Amino acid sequence: PDHPLVASWHTWCQTQVTPEVEEAVAALRPEAVAKYLFTSGSTGRAKAVVITHHMLTGGVAMHRQMIRPEHREQRSEVLGWLPWSHVAGGSINFGTVLHGGGTMWLDDGKPAPGQFDETLRNLREISPTEFGSVPIGYSMLVDALEQDEALAQSLFRQLRFATYAGAKMPEDVYERWQAVAVRTIGQRIPFISAFGSTETSASVTIAHWCTEFAGNIGLPHPGVTVKLTPLDDDRYEIAVQSDVITPGYLHRPDATAEVFDDEGFFLMGDAVQFVDPDDPAQGLVFAGRVAEEFKLQSGVFVRVGALRSEVINAAHGLLSDVVVAGADQAYVALLAWPNMPVCRARSGMAEASVAEMVASDWMRAAVAEVMQRHNGHGGASSRQIRRVLLLEEMPSMGDGEITDKGYVNQRRVLTRRAQDVARLYAPTPDAQVIVIT
Repeated sequence: PDHPLVASWHTWCQTQVTPEVEEAVAALRPEAVAKYLFTSGSTGRAKAVVITHHMLTGGVAMHRQMIRPEHREQRSEVLGWLPWSHVAGGSINFGTVLHGGGTMWLDDGKPAPGQFDETLRNLREISPTEFGSVPIGYSMLVDALEQDEALAQSLFRQLRFATYAGAKMPEDVYERWQAVAVRTIGQRIPFISAFGSTETSASVTIAHWCTEFAGNIGLPHPGVTVKLTPLDDDRYEIAVQSDVITPGYLHRPDATAEVFDDEGFFLMGDAVQFVDPDDPAQGLVFAGRVAEEFKLQSGVFVRVGALRSEVINAAHGLLSDVVVAGADQAYVALLAWPNMPVCRARSGMAEASVAEMVASDWMRAAVAEVMQRHNGHGGASSRQIRRVLLLEEMPSMGDGEITDKGYVNQRRVLTRRAQDVARLYAPTPDAQVIVIT
């Protein structure tokens, strides 16, 4: 390329190392700024996070210590869709491949409507040794794997493990994935989940052992101290302290002060609980984002993250995602999106558009049945779904409703679609609102 800011890999390789380069490298200090990464905006406006060289190298070192010695020198082959402006794509995956001398294939697809077909095409050509995505990506991938044996053969051919982060994996998606793995290669694939943020540069906890259910985020990495502050009977707000934590946000001393407590722990803004309170070694489970939670008129707290996961699990693939409404209202209601591949297959409406699907008697009845089944498990009013509105327009990345890692920003959706929320709470709901009896 002729652009002065663009250089080919060949040009880089032909560049002679001069004493000035060696001096510049030698002058780098661990605390020096390596780059700035913006937060994804999952629960608020994006901020520029200061990433130091020590954060990058420390993150790779921590991850390496969690890998069994006999596996550390195995060559990695990764298909990566996350942009390098994202902490997982540009710090964790990139650093791991460079450290191990592996191969990273760049995936132009992403887990978003109309863009995932490119990922599927790449997976038919490339058999990764490890694969990572977000829960919504695995949901879309499982839909395809169940229908395409050649795709499954290519994906599982040399896959050692799979990873996910960003949100809790629906149990239904996890079990369907493992069922395809057993059918294809005769065994389950280890699923590794970790917990971290842009501000931690890498994960600060990881489930480095084989788990039999989704959602276990494991235990702290070496060099990480976790502080758990009780929120209620079984949940804790998590804060972390480590050398891989950012020193702060660029030009935002106010925001920096807000995320560190008086002991220097970084406040993650998330809730966790123990897999087994009597045996902490079994790990922690992600229990939702504290900032998303709200109270009903009754004063009862609604655990949005847990409720969202319960509903998606109960839907068995019927819904791609839901947004929980009800702040200062009398009851909980949902905005929801249909999972079109599954809905078309189950309904027999193979050519139906999104508009046709959400308006169909079949879809409305199926959603009502899911909610009745969910409500039938009992629980407080904070877990009972009373109304649902199916949406035709998918979450908009341009308007901040969904992040680049596929996480739906609950607050942004509720704000942008305030008119739809109002329909859920109208004294006399319109015909498109599904009332759960």
